[in-house]
Amino acid sequence: MGKVTATGNRRVRFRESRVPGALLLVLLLAALLVACGGNEGGNGGGGDAAAPATTIGGGGGGMAEEPPITELSEIVSSSDRAALAGRRVRISEADVLEVVNNRSVFVGVDEEERLFVAVRRIPRLGETTGGLEEQEQQGRRRFKEGQTLELIGGIRPVPETADEALRRFGLKGEEFELLQDEQVFIRAKRADVVGEE
Repeated sequence: MGKVTATGNRRVRFRESRVPGALLLVLLLAALLVACGGNEGGNGGGGDAAAPATTIGGGGGGMAEEPPITELSEIVSSSDRAALAGRRVRISEADVLEVVNNRSVFVGVDEEERLFVAVRRIPRLGETTGGLEEQEQQGRRRFKEGQTLELIGGIRPVPETADEALRRFGLKGEEFELLQDEQVFIRAKRADVVGEE
């Protein structure tokens, strides 16, 4: 009888050791089911149910993304330009009014309706984003007054300090003051010349 009891104790211990493992497995499967969407809406389709078409671009959840701004006039004529920060732009024609340096220009219709554009690009080795005089000395002037640009990028708030404007865009004194009046600028991923005067 002693042998039977010893064997029975081993079996009980073996079963007790399997219970935590099985419980762990059930918990992992439940977590996986929840992470994959489970049986959403009771439709039996698990996570395969089509997401509601509430967003542009097919992203799930959250707020609907606004379409990009396609006209410069929508920005320059806005009474609250700061509210446009964060919006995307895809402007097919913007006239260059003033060239600041090889990555920065003012575009628009006239001095009253204009906007600063900073082209997002990493300078090549040995290249600077200095003022026009330095660019002309180096023989590299990217933009010219009178050109028409296609702009793709986003609207950003202007830098808060003159030091930041100088460091990020090469803007000095008066240029920075002009930029501050505008509240926002276009940070262009691309600025392609599509026409010249």
